[in-house]
Amino acid sequence: MDTRTGGFLAAALLLLAASGPSEACSCSPVHPQMAYCKADIVTKVRFVEATKLNLNNNTDGELDWIQYEIKPDKFFKGFDMIPNLQYVYTASQESLCGYNHYSTNKSEEYVIAGYIHEGKLRISSCSFIKPWAKLTASQKRGLIQLYKDGCGCNIVVCLSAPCSTSTDKDCLWTDYLTSQSSKAYQSQHYACLPQNSNACTWQSMKPRVASTAFRSRAAH
Repeated sequence: MDTRTGGFLAAALLLLAASGPSEACSCSPVHPQMAYCKADIVTKVRFVEATKLNLNNNTDGELDWIQYEIKPDKFFKGFDMIPNLQYVYTASQESLCGYNHYSTNKSEEYVIAGYIHEGKLRISSCSFIKPWAKLTASQKRGLIQLYKDGCGCNIVVCLSAPCSTSTDKDCLWTDYLTSQSSKAYQSQHYACLPQNSNACTWQSMKPRVASTAFRSRAAH
């Protein structure tokens, strides 16, 4: 895992622990491509069983973890990082961004994007964890084929106008300027990919659609 990513995650957990269990976990918006590129492992799995563990040997229970037994079906990234992957871990407390898997359907497949810490795959409530069946065809194509090509690009989140980019490697993500989830075109159907000039632009992932249909550089 990138040391900056690992440092950020560790610092976030320390801050959350210091704030006490009454504090809620908050997550920044993450485009599926961002989740793919920042993760160590991206895989499609079935959740089988959950077991509560105390990995840190603490007696107060504050840092207990949940071990999810999983059955990987397909790897999109990092297939060789943990041979025979069988478990994924998360903090047991929601205040520490612990992920709770509420579904009891053991046959349902999920895409999870996690990071490796101390040889274990970790996820949180901020991780990209989505039912495979609810992803768009474009998002599936991104995971299988296209997102990896855009990991040298930057997706800049725009939460309120005006917004702008600073380099030709940036793509402005404007989905959050509308309250209608059906308008989330960039997260559902577009990837930020490099062109022949090495500049990055939004490109449609829909089959047989012009690849440069969305070129947002600034919102006003």
